[in-house]
Amino acid sequence: MFTPLQTALGALLLHQASSTLLFNNGQILGASSIIAQSISGSGGEDVWLLAGMAVGAMLVRAVMPELVPTYGSEEWWWAALMAVMVGWGTRNAKGCTAGHMLCGLSRLSGRSAIATAIFFITVLITANLYPQPGITHCPTGPCYTVSNPYITETFTLIGITAGVFYVNVHIPNYLPAKSNRKAIIALLAGLEFSLGLVLSGMADPVKVLRFFSIRDLRGFDPSLALVMLCGVVPNLMMIKWRGFGRPPTFAEEFKLPKAKLEIVLIYTTAGILLRDKEVLAKILKEEEKRLEEIVAHGEIVINLDNSDDTDEWLMRTQWKEVFAGKNMSTLASIRQPAKEHEMALQWIEMLFDNTVKRAIETLKATPLEIRRWLKSPKAEDPHQKSFQLLHGQGIIKRYTGQYKEFLRYCFRTATMTELERVTEYGVLFSTPQLDAAKEIMEKHSQLPMLTVYKVPPNQVKETSYNSGSG
Repeated sequence: MFTPLQTALGALLLHQASSTLLFNNGQILGASSIIAQSISGSGGEDVWLLAGMAVGAMLVRAVMPELVPTYGSEEWWWAALMAVMVGWGTRNAKGCTAGHMLCGLSRLSGRSAIATAIFFITVLITANLYPQPGITHCPTGPCYTVSNPYITETFTLIGITAGVFYVNVHIPNYLPAKSNRKAIIALLAGLEFSLGLVLSGMADPVKVLRFFSIRDLRGFDPSLALVMLCGVVPNLMMIKWRGFGRPPTFAEEFKLPKAKLEIVLIYTTAGILLRDKEVLAKILKEEEKRLEEIVAHGEIVINLDNSDDTDEWLMRTQWKEVFAGKNMSTLASIRQPAKEHEMALQWIEMLFDNTVKRAIETLKATPLEIRRWLKSPKAEDPHQKSFQLLHGQGIIKRYTGQYKEFLRYCFRTATMTELERVTEYGVLFSTPQLDAAKEIMEKHSQLPMLTVYKVPPNQVKETSYNSGSG
């Protein structure tokens, strides 16, 4: 039956659990990842989260046993098989509905939105193509019939929810500095999450499946929609109000998901279409080899302003991080952004190919200006002509920096003479490296080949670089 009061209060408890863990410990309450990290021993306070969930389940069974759902009596091997399938699915989906829907949608995460949509569509199809007996049948009438608790139970549930709100607001201020405060918060969040899961009815798979009953509307239960309204929306409002500008109460930084969203971006750009596995592998190999030689022989590359350009540019690039574990046939991949970078991701997807085109035009028209831009390690540098459409948006730094590094690589290797690369920029490129960069660009017939400028020595000497080393 549809239990709006219990479901709404349970969803508020889920909101409190996830928000408390996020803004005190800086951690996302993703149930599947918590279990995985606890088993592997790399979870830190995750064991306390699981302990809190267990305590919450026992507390509900002892105080309000009528809320505990009744599960089927399948054979042990069938339950084990289902557990393996759920574990395999959540691992490949990089999370479950707790992390993706409750915590991910509230951060406006594109990856979580896609994952949640896939979850819902898959359940909708399977639940209606292969309906289970009894799911669409409620004994006292249609499953959407409202069922409210008795008055005493109502006041009890409201009191518990209000108490949780009060504790979450005040307990961080009273935890002793010498105590394991993160463990206490994790235990509290786990307890609240367990209570919210049972109270909202989301611990009952039958109640969840009834939300997807579209073939027989008598079996429809809208409780899951209330979880979205009273769980996800309050989380969204909390994140908007508090934000991630300052660190969590008991942690140095937020541990937001860093799983990479593999998006195939089909753009005609200077080397961004990494279609060729061998070419990319050759670049990475040459880059690593060159850096090893520099370290081994103590070679220092001196720039015009007597700075070590290698340290500021090549050492700062994140090639290994960007491409680690990736299928190198993927055209391009963008790391999953934090909530405050969602706008940046949208800007980049829309303007990326235009950005490179503008950079190429700038290089052809004003080579000295683009060289100033290439010199600077700062994404907000005033000379970055090719990114002027994005000015004033601090959240863009994370992405412009990455693309700027790639443009530097392409421009320096494929558009400059050896004199310019070594004398003006102080960067040594091997011949295979240069050939690999040219090979990437030549693969894309729609891209106009860049003009190679030979800057006279007097212009090179007179150029003043005030943007810092890079």
